[in-house]
Amino acid sequence: MSEDVVPRVTNCELIAQDAAQGDGGNAWGVHKTRIVRTADGVFTVYTAVGGGHIKREWRLLGRDDAKGAWVQLAAGDAGREPPNLLAAPDGTLHLVGWPGGQARHWWGKPQTGKLELESEAVPGLDAGDWPYSAAGADLRGNLCVLSVSAGEKPGGMRWVSRDAAGAWLPARSATVDFRCCYAFLFPEAGGGLTLTATRDVKWDVLGYQLPAGVFGYAFDEVRSWRAASDGTLTPGISVSEKPTDAFPNVMRMVQDAYTDTAGLLHLVYSARGAATGGELQLHHATVGADGQLLADQPLPAAVGEHARICQDDRGGFWLLGSAVVICRGETGEKGSLRWSEPVPLDLGGRQPQREGHFHVAVPRTGTPRGSTVDVVFAAGEANREPWQTVEKINTGHPGWHDWHLYAPEWVYARIQLR
Repeated sequence: MSEDVVPRVTNCELIAQDAAQGDGGNAWGVHKTRIVRTADGVFTVYTAVGGGHIKREWRLLGRDDAKGAWVQLAAGDAGREPPNLLAAPDGTLHLVGWPGGQARHWWGKPQTGKLELESEAVPGLDAGDWPYSAAGADLRGNLCVLSVSAGEKPGGMRWVSRDAAGAWLPARSATVDFRCCYAFLFPEAGGGLTLTATRDVKWDVLGYQLPAGVFGYAFDEVRSWRAASDGTLTPGISVSEKPTDAFPNVMRMVQDAYTDTAGLLHLVYSARGAATGGELQLHHATVGADGQLLADQPLPAAVGEHARICQDDRGGFWLLGSAVVICRGETGEKGSLRWSEPVPLDLGGRQPQREGHFHVAVPRTGTPRGSTVDVVFAAGEANREPWQTVEKINTGHPGWHDWHLYAPEWVYARIQLR
């Protein structure tokens, strides 16, 4: 990194202190799109408790730059999961939630600080309170929404695209050998789609013994596909590792996905198993347009447990680490990237809960690249005493969620990249 380039946080602000916590709360959903920037400003969505665990309320806010304050523009029923927020080139905001277990789409364009939303049911997707819903956009106004179908072996996915003119295309579905969740979507005109996801099934479904003290679901394979406009899925990469007696607790889980200006797919994923000596590592992989793995390399431990990758408006690569650091990337051979030493960022003492996820305004949200990047994250300490009882009631899995799901603050930061 040259001496005249010093990335820094230009402002960090508390948006809300009533963010929903626990299973499906605001600290959950690494794949979710939660912040966008348009010509009208920056916007974010979070969920509050509302009517309870599967009846939460979404709240859509925009920043009033003149007042330096966040203003609530709209609210509605969310269901269990945080909704996805996307933007179109004309500044229209699109929000997709699952109220009452049904996919619903809201849209509207902010006008003089106000927002009126229209809404409609999203056709062709799965019903239920655990849809693991995903959404994505391109910079031409094409959108896609996906749900994960019930069942672990085989698994299934349904998705539907909406073109830039506002028409829903025919819904598509696919059956895969095992359930895959936490999908990152990169739609194209005409209904084509690139996606990546993580295998997410119980250990015994894979024929594996549950390691002592480990969550009952294995996240052990990173996969990608190319979906044609008729729904035909062509497999891309598969990165996985089988348990061994010495290293029974394996992991391969997507933490971020990004398509660059050259059309390459970049993945940031967690890895653990015999290949890492049982240590948790963060990796960066690059996938070609033909779905072939071009490069795969571990990231510096100082980055943290999670990271986001993006580019600025000059094509420069950046890696935002959950340890509240940032690295600059230089292109190497076969799509690989060489990362600078991590540079600390000042968030005023705030940090994503349990080194959790930053949500970033990038092109898959409909946000163009710029010299800055906008992020939101869940932070803060909550009352942890009732968590085990609550999780047992809501999920039947007492004690399987760590404290990282309990973060009542929703925080915004803007980072100057260059």
